[in-house]
Amino acid sequence: RKAKEQVTHSLVYAYNDRRKKKGDFRRLWIQRINAGARANGLTYNRFIQGLALAGVEVDRRMLSELATNEPAAFASLVEVAKQALPADTSAPKPAEAPAAEKPAAKKAPAKKAAAEKPAAEKAEKPAAKKAPAKKATEEAAE
Repeated sequence: RKAKEQVTHSLVYAYNDRRKKKGDFRRLWIQRINAGARANGLTYNRFIQGLALAGVEVDRRMLSELATNEPAAFASLVEVAKQALPADTSAPKPAEAPAAEKPAAKKAPAKKAAAEKPAAEKAEKPAAKKAPAKKATEEAAE
């Protein structure tokens, strides 16, 4: 009976850890990318933002490999990200009097940017789904 319980528990642990492993590796990759980006003068967030603005679609796993094994190639990606980034956004703003308006202004573009991102992703995915649907409607019309 003890052996059967141990086998059951080990299967549960194996199942849970297979799911946990994915997040653990992602965290490791992000730490490596952050270290490489900071060595080249950028933070992780600014680096990822710059790559997105530049249209570079390299996943975190490959970025991590480049940061650890190919520092020169990673440095060139950091330069691409730096060029794509806008001016320093962390610089202090000159006017502090309308402070109540600024947070509202900051929140609105952030929500719009967040809303635009899923909309763009959704626009791509349904387009692929709609194409077969149109064929089905065309076939039905014939």
